[in-house]
Amino acid sequence: AIIAANKWQRPICFNSTYELEDLGLAKYIRQDGLAGRLVPVESKNANFGFYNNDVAYTNMMTKFGFGNAVTPGVYYDEENRRHLNTLRAAHAQLALSLIDAGKKDSARNLLEHFDKNVYEPNFPYGMTSNRGNQQNRISMSFLLACYECGDLELAKKVSASLKKDLSQQMRYYNSLGESMNNEQLAVNAQMATQNKGGNLSDKQAGFAQDILSSYEMLMRLDDWQRQFANGPKPPEVQQPSK
Repeated sequence: AIIAANKWQRPICFNSTYELEDLGLAKYIRQDGLAGRLVPVESKNANFGFYNNDVAYTNMMTKFGFGNAVTPGVYYDEENRRHLNTLRAAHAQLALSLIDAGKKDSARNLLEHFDKNVYEPNFPYGMTSNRGNQQNRISMSFLLACYECGDLELAKKVSASLKKDLSQQMRYYNSLGESMNNEQLAVNAQMATQNKGGNLSDKQAGFAQDILSSYEMLMRLDDWQRQFANGPKPPEVQQPSK
């Protein structure tokens, strides 16, 4: 009713995309920053919307506020970290969109803009979350954008923080039961999630999903470090057909 009565005369915006898939609107959402604007244009992505790169970049670089996030010693509880994670995710997603559009310099500026405005010791890239490793997952997207735009210095910083936290998680989960290496722990966690048994203690079983996600992210960190050791890969050149 809102869409029908509005007749595209005023913007219809959403600040959360979770319910849009159920409404069938996700592919009609254009991200202008943190606000997703409903537009009568279907995204090329079958399931999700798209970034209005130039508008979103200007908004994030000139209009976003970070409060006291740059001030050393500020403490953020889980709820406030959730809001900062929203900002980190938005920067990562726009950076990846800019990279796809061939604007790697802008993507790099955007990522470094976030890093300079959020004091990392207050809000580490790698940090355990009670939301299914959500903070680390968001930082993995941020890291991928760093690698793909060629910002290896920032990538090194993000990767080190993630690897430290994920390794600490795996050591903790291992301490809750019979000692095994990370791969064995992950295999048993996968069996537990599939109701196929597994050799986890009762305490470890409660963390099965976190064990799996932590292990998978650690493996991906190693893969990316090898893949991007010499910078982002150049775009593939299609050979002319014979």
